[in-house]
Amino acid sequence: NTAVKKDKPLLKETTSAPEFHCKMRLKEKNLSIEGQEKALKAWMKKYHLLQQFKKINGHCRIPSQCDQDPSLGRWIRKQQQDKKMGRLSGAQEKLLDELDFDWQISNSWTEKFQELQQFKQKNGHCRVPYRYTADPSLGRWVDTQRQEKKNQRLPLYREQLLNELGFEWKGHRKTWMEHFQLLEHFKVEHGDCRVPHNYRANPSLGIWVANQRREKKNNRISTDREKMLNDLGFEWTPNSKQKSRKTTTNGEESSA
Repeated sequence: NTAVKKDKPLLKETTSAPEFHCKMRLKEKNLSIEGQEKALKAWMKKYHLLQQFKKINGHCRIPSQCDQDPSLGRWIRKQQQDKKMGRLSGAQEKLLDELDFDWQISNSWTEKFQELQQFKQKNGHCRVPYRYTADPSLGRWVDTQRQEKKNQRLPLYREQLLNELGFEWKGHRKTWMEHFQLLEHFKVEHGDCRVPHNYRANPSLGIWVANQRREKKNNRISTDREKMLNDLGFEWTPNSKQKSRKTTTNGEESSA
């Protein structure tokens, strides 16, 4: 029978146990020797879980609430905080560096990225409105990513994650599609696309509709957008003979 070769413990491959223990004690002076041993064992247990995560995923960017081990995400945050506060030993820092550990505290970014994933799963796209009523901070976060990329401050790995999700970097396209979807809802509710210019329920939609007509008149509207509007039954020339739609004080529409 062929003997199975066992992997050596990572601790022995990177630094000697006595050296590691000594440096750990320097940071944990308030603990007894027994307490230090216990703390080291707990630390190494989480470290090996992080090792496994990187082997599977290729990175160490674990969200605060990790499905496999909810406490692992919190442990990651603690290592980042401990390094910032000078509480992490040199040996611990060295072990984490060997995993290309991200020392920047980016918990909020990861959580917002996950929220964007959920948004896409529900809506089929990443075009989060800037004033997204369900989660206003998500709309602002999406806009911030565009600004960070424009100013060349967005890390490459974050840009790649957003690209893989189908993120749209041009904010104006998001605004156009956002209003187009509002126009779709308007047609479902009213049976046509004749949005009043002074539409009280959503003033920007009335202005947007007028802008589409102006863009076509000046030959500035793209072919794909014109087709989308045509398919929706968009009226390029408002007919003065058609029934006008008056806006009531509560924002509802009525025909005269």
